Amino acid sequence: MLWIREIFTLRLKWFKKISRRPHGVRQWLAALIRLLIFFLVLMIGLSTLIRMPGSSFTGPLPPLTPQVRRTAEILAEHIHVLAAEIGSRNIWRASSMETTVNYLVEVLSGLGYAVQQQEFTAYEVQAVNLEVEIPGSRLADEIIVVGAHYDTASGCPGANDNGS
Repeated sequence: MLWIREIFTLRLKWFKKISRRPHGVRQWLAALIRLLIFFLVLMIGLSTLIRMPGSSFTGPLPPLTPQVRRTAEILAEHIHVLAAEIGSRNIWRASSMETTVNYLVEVLSGLGYAVQQQEFTAYEVQAVNLEVEIPGSRLADEIIVVGAHYDTASGCPGANDNGS
């Protein structure tokens, strides 16, 4: 146990040595300069960690193609139905969840997809996951899973829920 006391004593001596308050103007200036250098190095290090690569786009955007314009219109229609007409969707609003499931099944089926419904229980309420499988053509053995949720936080329409 003697070695523990020696280590503790050494640490106390080291701490006292580095925690001494500066005396005189020169020591205060030196301490201030060290502190400024520390913060400068810290800020440079942080800025290199959070800096985005590349440069931002400048100038006018190219005009939208008719296909992109139509896609934007279709997406706006879906957002209007989900956010404005159906509104808040969560397990405590079973009717809005059922309406949403029916809407999504109708849309996905209309696009030619076979929609599988997987029922589960959450907080003693029945809920449904929807699954659509799109087989690959070039790499049929590889699987890519894309997930999304159609519920929203309570009282929120969910127009941009996790979409930004």
